[in-house]
Amino acid sequence: MRIYLDTNVVISAMLFPKGKSALVFEHVIKKHTAIISDYTISECKEVFEKKFPDKMEILNSLLTVFQPLPILSIFIGTLVGIIIGALPA
Repeated sequence: MRIYLDTNVVISAMLFPKGKSALVFEHVIKKHTAIISDYTISECKEVFEKKFPDKMEILNSLLTVFQPLPILSIFIGTLVGIIIGALPA
C-alpha cells in the first residue's frame, strides 16, 4: 500500500523518536511504500532550518529515502479517492 506522510508526521517522528508519529513512520517504512511530496520536503526543511538547525543533517539523510511526488499528483489522487468514495456501491 502507498501511504502519504505529511509534514507533521515527519517532523514529529524526527523530534520524538519514541512517540506515536515515530511508530507510524516506522511501520509505514517497513511495511508499505511511503510517499512524500516536494511541498512536504520543502516545508520540513523550512521548519527545521528555522527551529531545529542542529538537526538538519538528520532530516536530510532521512529525506533521501523518499521519492517525492509533485503536489498535483497527490491532489488528483486525493480528489479521485474522494470521488470514488462518494459513489454508491
